Amino acid sequence: MQAPRCTWAPKGVARTPVRPLDGGMADEPESPQDQEPTDADPVGEQIEPEEQEPEYAPTPFDGPYFVPVLLLGMCLWFAYDGWFNPDRLDPEASLSKYVAFNQYGAVILGVAGAALGLRAWRQQQKEGEEG
Repeated sequence: MQAPRCTWAPKGVARTPVRPLDGGMADEPESPQDQEPTDADPVGEQIEPEEQEPEYAPTPFDGPYFVPVLLLGMCLWFAYDGWFNPDRLDPEASLSKYVAFNQYGAVILGVAGAALGLRAWRQQQKEGEEG
């Protein structure tokens, strides 16, 4: 008795043969490992085509100055909120812990943004000298 074949499959789905009861595939083709070595491939190993990395279009997020500019922008916001915001002087607002957080955050983000910006600038200068 011959095993029935799958004759219909939803669009985009490959048709696969149904496994017969004996466990093997119906009309299963020989795998490359089962074939005898040929002159073109003396070792019998499967030759794979070279895989090439797809080229992606650069985005603004790939730039070396994206993170430093983002950090310095956040530093400016924290500095405004910590030192220049007129609401921080309101005694009823109870913003003392938030003011300290913004002041410390402005310093930390400013140092991190400046360090990363300097590193990106040095790297760009180094690449400019080489090429």
